[in-house]
Amino acid sequence: ALLAHNQPEPAKALIDDAARRGRLAPAARGFVALQSGDKPAALALFEQAIAQGDRRGSVMLERAMLLR
Repeated sequence: ALLAHNQPEPAKALIDDAARRGRLAPAARGFVALQSGDKPAALALFEQAIAQGDRRGSVMLERAMLLR
């Protein structure tokens, strides 16, 4: 919801907190990186998410768009 409302910093803080608790969410971090304009980091995070078994269409689509 924070990303949808163009608030990447609060979203990043929540995601980083979840990562510290052991709930690493590379896809979510990828969406934050993408919204922040860091395309290389976003691509790396989406690829990490896919390598960990994330097969959601949104992750696959954003990866494909970044590769294009």
